[in-house]
Amino acid sequence: MNQENKYKEAEESLRFKITAFTEQQEIQAQLSEAYYIWLDDPYVITDYKSEDEIDDETFTKFFDWFLYDFKLFDSQKRVLEKFYDENINDLDETEKEIAQDWQESVNSFFEIVDIKAGDGCTVKDIFTEETIYVADKNASESLTTSDLISARPLKTGEVFHFSGVISAFTKLLKQNIIDHFNQDFNRYKKDYGNEKTVKEYLKDWGYLLINFIEDLLTHPQYINADGEDFVIAKAYYRFKGKKDLLSSLRKSRELTEVSKKNSALNVFIMKDDSSSFIEVEKNTLTVECNSQKTLEAIKSKLEKALENKINHKEDTIKTPGSFVGGGNKDGEYSQNKEFEDSLDEYYEQWIKTPLERLKGKTPIAAYKDNKIKNELELVLLELEKLYDDAKRHGEPYYDVTNIREKIIANN
Repeated sequence: MNQENKYKEAEESLRFKITAFTEQQEIQAQLSEAYYIWLDDPYVITDYKSEDEIDDETFTKFFDWFLYDFKLFDSQKRVLEKFYDENINDLDETEKEIAQDWQESVNSFFEIVDIKAGDGCTVKDIFTEETIYVADKNASESLTTSDLISARPLKTGEVFHFSGVISAFTKLLKQNIIDHFNQDFNRYKKDYGNEKTVKEYLKDWGYLLINFIEDLLTHPQYINADGEDFVIAKAYYRFKGKKDLLSSLRKSRELTEVSKKNSALNVFIMKDDSSSFIEVEKNTLTVECNSQKTLEAIKSKLEKALENKINHKEDTIKTPGSFVGGGNKDGEYSQNKEFEDSLDEYYEQWIKTPLERLKGKTPIAAYKDNKIKNELELVLLELEKLYDDAKRHGEPYYDVTNIREKIIANN
């Protein structure tokens, strides 16, 4: 028997034995309470549900966690650990090897690095940056490199495959996930000791991280192309002497002028920022970006550089929620034109902004560069998925086709 068949037969045998073990009354008796712990929802803790009342996908996700991560109330052992300890004498050496590897598995978040059609994909853990190849035909056919996934790779011999259900998200959520993970992991180490590892955190608290992301999608937060919370943040200044002001702005090493010098509207972008710009028109200077934190940083630099040449008038911060329109007669979401116009203006500047992800080139320039044109397309696809999700949830959205048309029109 070759190695592949040896591990395949051992895996099938092991799964049969594990299934039989979980059907024991002492294991089944803990399923319901474990389910409500996994949901992490205090409002449903008293509402008993049988397995038949839970949809297949939800139950598969839950049972995967229950089998590999949940600690049984009576023994404080994980289900698979208890199975292994009580059945070790009935397992052959290959089954023992597989069971030991499976006990070490964690459900984490991965970027799709590469896909081998009809075979599998290379994935990178966003927390540890560990890269592995997962042999999974279905995943290779349903995932794209624009996906970020939550999944559990299981090792059988030298081969990894996915367990349970794979959840796919847009990569624009990556920074939200990492930020939440960093905060949560610090709390975890504070409670259980600084020596605790990422793997231990994911085994114990990983389901809470997944719940956070699911809730984020149920109640969407809008994020910009750099992964920060999306707001339309503006600061308004008055000034006298446009010629003198423009001369000072053009001397700044932190700014690049993107408009024609003799234009009635002069536009500058920050060299170290991919989403902010400064407009000078008549006697008003406006700073605009899509992050409140960034706005404060730019204001500080600008006021220091221009000293007494400008006078602050006001700031405005608008979130997508402030643009939400009312429902129409059919109860559907009605897109607010003010929100759409604001995003239209933002992306008009965005396509002229050098982006780190595009190797310092603007989207307009990247469109003409065959070496990074694919990366530009990936960025646009990610934005498309983000706004498609928003539209499905009845929230404000933007047609990314407009961005594509703007880029083409400028080439």
